[in-house]
Amino acid sequence: AWVAALMMRYVRYSGDVAFLRDGAYDFMRGAMRVYRALMEEREGRLSIPMGPSPEWCGDDVRKSVGRDPSFQLAAARRLAMDLTAAARLLGERPDPMWADVLARLPAYTLGPGGIQLFVGQDLAASHRHHSHLAGIYPFDTLDYGDASVRKAAEERRRRGLA
Repeated sequence: AWVAALMMRYVRYSGDVAFLRDGAYDFMRGAMRVYRALMEEREGRLSIPMGPSPEWCGDDVRKSVGRDPSFQLAAARRLAMDLTAAARLLGERPDPMWADVLARLPAYTLGPGGIQLFVGQDLAASHRHHSHLAGIYPFDTLDYGDASVRKAAEERRRRGLA
């Protein structure tokens, strides 16, 4: 999804719609098919049952994956947003699945300390990567006009381990 986001960013900045038409759009759709295949429905919402939070807990895979990693949620949402925009640029009808992902997939995982890495996992120590905040950057999927988003991000910042 991150590569797809970079592809769409290139298209936005360059205006190179041929790049989108000649391969990027198919790549993006393929990435979304993978994400959607991973998702499951839980109580009317979509969820990623297990995924990584980049560079968290090194080589111990048992500690580096969990349900609804905030990084993956943001990546999948950015992808759905970009696919919708790409379809419009190409004069195509957006796949309704993309709107469904945006409507039912959480923007991030929330815990008592704000935005979590994944369900039940706060950032326990300072780290050079802040993948759980990917909805802020690089994916820009969080709406700071929403008071609950501001509160979740501020709580994470206030606790000192952004």
